[in-house]
Amino acid sequence: MNTETLNALALRWQGLASGYCDDALAIEAAWLDIQTRYQEPHRAFHTLEHLQHIFLDLDDIAVDNSTAFAVWYHDIIYKPGSSKNEARSASHAAEVLSALSVPLAMSTAVQTMILATQKHSSDDATTQVFLDADMAILGAAPAQYGLYLKNLQKEFKAVPKALFKRGRRRFIMQTLAEPAIFKSESFNARYERQARENLTNEMARIQAR
Repeated sequence: MNTETLNALALRWQGLASGYCDDALAIEAAWLDIQTRYQEPHRAFHTLEHLQHIFLDLDDIAVDNSTAFAVWYHDIIYKPGSSKNEARSASHAAEVLSALSVPLAMSTAVQTMILATQKHSSDDATTQVFLDADMAILGAAPAQYGLYLKNLQKEFKAVPKALFKRGRRRFIMQTLAEPAIFKSESFNARYERQARENLTNEMARIQAR
């Protein structure tokens, strides 16, 4: 990650956390924890760059601070293929937000948003915007989508290629079967068409091999 982007994220974090906590050391410790975890060597896609892309997508939308905290912590614990990532990330978020004096009601909302990333569906409009932002990579330009796939493969390098392909095939089929990949109006307008094109092309490549 380049220095400019890292500094932009640091300022974004400081601005958010300082609204609830006046302990500069606690805020800095939380930021260092975020940096360390999102730069773990086994990560290639679920990184600080992923967070930056989400924030940039959300900058044009009026989102609340619960959503902002959910972005920071939704992948804070990440082990490729683990079904416990979301629960562990929510738990970690609860601990840090408590230390930063974030109100319990907001912390609970953040945890609910993080847990919703397991199934990527919610009846709550605010949560759905967050979920759509997390999935926006599916509607990226083809070159960026290709890089996303390469990075995902790096994260799952320990998984046999046949199993990885099977998992991608299942994911693509389930996603394309949805009436709308992106449920919120803004993200649907921006990314739905390209996402369906990207996924369809990926499926064709998988089936051709």
